[in-house]
Amino acid sequence: IIYTPRSQATIVEDSWQVSGLVGTGSNDFILEEVFVPENHSHILGPGTPRGNHYQSPLYTTYPFVSAFAFPMGAVALGIAQGAIDAVMTLAQTKK
Repeated sequence: IIYTPRSQATIVEDSWQVSGLVGTGSNDFILEEVFVPENHSHILGPGTPRGNHYQSPLYTTYPFVSAFAFPMGAVALGIAQGAIDAVMTLAQTKK
């Protein structure tokens, strides 16, 4: 993973024509002639130095997934909140 200012990327609009992903707003991007300092990059997967506390299967089996696990909870909470809001609206209109 690299971290670089968005201004250094060229966004390729409308490049994700995959069934079921149109609503994600995802696009490809191109980086050309960009220097990325070492402290703006992170290696995911084998070869990454780990301490003893990172030896469990949670970190070694799916390192990519574990790096992005925190946002998944926010998605679940958002879905639950949306469901509660919909039920509350429906309940107020029922007699």
